[in-house]
Amino acid sequence: MPAWFPRSTFGAVLSALYIAVAIFAVASDRRSSGGGGWITLKGMGAAIVTLPVTFLGEALGMKPDYRRNLDMAFAIGTCALLVYFVGAGLARLARALFSGGT
Repeated sequence: MPAWFPRSTFGAVLSALYIAVAIFAVASDRRSSGGGGWITLKGMGAAIVTLPVTFLGEALGMKPDYRRNLDMAFAIGTCALLVYFVGAGLARLARALFSGGT
């Protein structure tokens, strides 16, 4: 593991929870009909769960397709890594605040 990569149990737990929720959201999007009438929300859960990757992909013209396993694996993996780093940062901040800065 590189020296700059933080080791965080809290980040790993948050990342694992995120992966479970994201897989559930993508699987339910694939199962559902997406609504009815004049509006369809098919793929909306997958887009919300992978918002950072979806937003960047939309800006670059390469929006991930929630029906393709490789696209969703990349989007979920990238977002899980972001969640890990946020969790590691929050754990480090909490440790600094509650331990008196040592």
